[in-house]
Amino acid sequence: MKIKNRLKEILEEKHMTQKELALRMGVTEGTISRYVNNQRRIGMLNLLVIANCLGVDVMEIIVIEREIEKDD
Repeated sequence: MKIKNRLKEILEEKHMTQKELALRMGVTEGTISRYVNNQRRIGMLNLLVIANCLGVDVMEIIVIEREIEKDD
């Protein structure tokens, strides 16, 4: 199972920059960049804060992908 986030897409949909989100959250732009590029996992508390800042449900941000096992 792989967990990804849609943060980049949602920021674009909301016409919000990473810098604006960082300011609203009180974190650095680098932190948001690492979240957007899946270089850092978003903790549950920050996920809730991000969802609140963006006006979306938490489940709109995260995507769970299942890896399908192949029988050889």
